Amino acid sequence: MTDGARAELAAFVGQSVVPSTTVAYEGHWLSWQHFLAEETELTDPLLRTLAESEKSQLVALFMKRRHDKGMRGKGAHAVTASLRLHFSSHFQPTECFDSRLIKAARAACRRTIDEMHDLRDAEVVNNVKLPFCWELLLDMRRRLWFGQPWEGAAITGRMTYLACLWGYDQSARIGEYTVREGNGSDHCVRVHNLSFTYDEGNGPHYVAGGHPFFQRITLEPHLISMVQECRVMGVSTKGKKVVKPKVIARRSDTESNFLSDLVLFLSHSCSVGPG
Repeated sequence: MTDGARAELAAFVGQSVVPSTTVAYEGHWLSWQHFLAEETELTDPLLRTLAESEKSQLVALFMKRRHDKGMRGKGAHAVTASLRLHFSSHFQPTECFDSRLIKAARAACRRTIDEMHDLRDAEVVNNVKLPFCWELLLDMRRRLWFGQPWEGAAITGRMTYLACLWGYDQSARIGEYTVREGNGSDHCVRVHNLSFTYDEGNGPHYVAGGHPFFQRITLEPHLISMVQECRVMGVSTKGKKVVKPKVIARRSDTESNFLSDLVLFLSHSCSVGPG
């Protein structure tokens, strides 16, 4: 392969991340070079002369140094993702990033619950994410779903529960499937992004979120169990590219309950129409 072709391919591989991520990755790459200059005699940031085990040790030490300066959480994953992308773009092996040592180094960068509470209470940052657990979702379902009316503030509570479950359950998670419309600040899933498959015993039917089928459910609640799956079509927030539909089905009790709750919600709100 010619040098020109290699450069062209390297630039193409670099498009796998959006511009804002590219800026962050370049910063990590520059810090990596500074680290090598300060702590080793190596001048090649791609470490071409070293064995994979030696590369892993250096990367782990680099993460330790960043940890000492305050790096936590997703920052550790961003560091290794940045280095991996640069190594890949220059056609270098990346096995070292899969080592147990690197995984242990990333795990060591997690914030403790006490650290997160301290940050939140000190108001150092306003987006500290404390651990979210399944028991909390079950409590939300008891408080916000069962026995609540289909009007007023109760609707907001129901939507809060559905949104949290949608984001938490890995089988139903669609964080990167939501669609940004208009000026880009509107970031949500709409009824017309949803399609459903249901079977009343005479074969599968495919309907959109605002179909009259959902109006029937308010009169015939047993139809909820006949809905087999929901497909969510959207555009990835990373690169705004069309992605394959995300499927919510009945593959587990948790996912099945969520699908039923989603269908019931639509049966009471479908009169609003898409939007």
